[in-house]
Amino acid sequence: MNLRTLTLLCACSSLLLLLACSESNPVSQGCTQASDCTDQVCKNEPDDGLDGICVDCLVSDDCPSDTPFCDVANNSCLSPSCEQGADGNALCMSTTPDTPVCGPNGRCVECVESSHCSSESEPVCDTETGECRQCEAHAECASSVCDIDGGTCRAEADLVYVDDNGTDGASCGTPLSPCATFMGADGALAKVGRSRDTIVVQTGSIVEQVAIDSMQVTIVGQAGAALTPQIPSDEIGIAITDSATVTISGLRISMDVQGDRTIAVACNGNSTLTLEDTLIDRVKNGISTNNCSLTLLRSDVRGSSSRQGTGIEVAGGEVALHQSTIVGYLGGGIRIDSASFEIVNCLIANNGNDSTDLGSPFGGIHLTGTLGDQRFEFNTVAHNFIQPQQTIGSAIECPDANLNGSNNIFTLDGAPLGLSTLIGANCSLRDSPIEGGHPGEGNINDTPTFVPAANDYHLAPGSPGIDVAVDGTQVTIDIDGDPRPQGARSDMGMDEVLVQ
Repeated sequence: MNLRTLTLLCACSSLLLLLACSESNPVSQGCTQASDCTDQVCKNEPDDGLDGICVDCLVSDDCPSDTPFCDVANNSCLSPSCEQGADGNALCMSTTPDTPVCGPNGRCVECVESSHCSSESEPVCDTETGECRQCEAHAECASSVCDIDGGTCRAEADLVYVDDNGTDGASCGTPLSPCATFMGADGALAKVGRSRDTIVVQTGSIVEQVAIDSMQVTIVGQAGAALTPQIPSDEIGIAITDSATVTISGLRISMDVQGDRTIAVACNGNSTLTLEDTLIDRVKNGISTNNCSLTLLRSDVRGSSSRQGTGIEVAGGEVALHQSTIVGYLGGGIRIDSASFEIVNCLIANNGNDSTDLGSPFGGIHLTGTLGDQRFEFNTVAHNFIQPQQTIGSAIECPDANLNGSNNIFTLDGAPLGLSTLIGANCSLRDSPIEGGHPGEGNINDTPTFVPAANDYHLAPGSPGIDVAVDGTQVTIDIDGDPRPQGARSDMGMDEVLVQ
């Protein structure tokens, strides 16, 4: 056996069980900069007085996908054969310290679970790429709260936890010792202050009426968490008053109460309310605001087929509805009086009713009073009704002609129009498909077609309204978060049909 063969066998033996070694010499030529190397990288050796040399790799990112391991000692790209477990992780840690974990495909990665991500700035493992990244949702954090703007997980010590199986007391509020109530003398709200500005509702249902006055607080629900107040008729489930600032995220709010003025969430007194990823259902009236700033994002407000209530009622202040649904309210969907508003990427459907005796005073949207700034685009307003004797629009009614709405869909979705009209005479709309037609630049008298599932108003392939939205919009996603446009232009209405 000659010396070269012996040397090669020795070099391979140390990685025999876990790496496939290569006989090729990774060093090919001298270099002073990266451009001197073809399909290689330049390794500078300033300390030994020599020019750099072209090598296969300095780190694993330099290697191609078929040989993704960089043996940093020899600057060779090798095929992966690490096995998940302690031995595989040890190999990755010794050969590629920046990717110290053996992944499921036999390649060294940064992580396979979030416990491998030690940096506070990138606490979440993306299991598809094997890389640590910032958090993007509350459920990705062990504490159940993500600082969405900063991409970091909040510390448990900064949060207050509440659970229907908890116990109020001086020391309650931790994940293992949660409080039982919001409103008790030693309940969750009493613990809010200084750095503790967020309440986490653990899985379960809190049966309690909540009032938040002059306080800044965020309420985050874990998967399956709900607030289900059992209250007398004509009362409020969550009341927000006196310049409070409240954000509710990931929570279900549900009340089986029949009173005419029963309201799930009410906001007034110059307060600010944000609802995101939240479901309101089984309540006669969904949201009511008076001189409040309301934001609804990726949320559902769902009425009951047996209750004559209103989905959202706004008096003064401002309201922003994005990527949300307001459906199933027999008394009407959205009423806005003397407020600024923007409604974008929303579904307003199956509201109102056309009963002769108990029909609703309005259907989808009713605008009244002196309105402030307005934005109304990329919404689907479908299958909304009013009393037959009403002379207003069943889809939308406007107090004057200053509404500037475009790229919206208005339809009864196959139901007979009857004696009513879809659009109020004063509504100024353009560039929209409107069943039955309506004056306005770019409006078309056409009826879009939807996917066959009941009460699903996503556009069917080939429907009118696809790829015809007017240019110049700043809307880059649809109600589901899918990017717009998928074709030459965006689709009208709430939904952008995905191109397969």
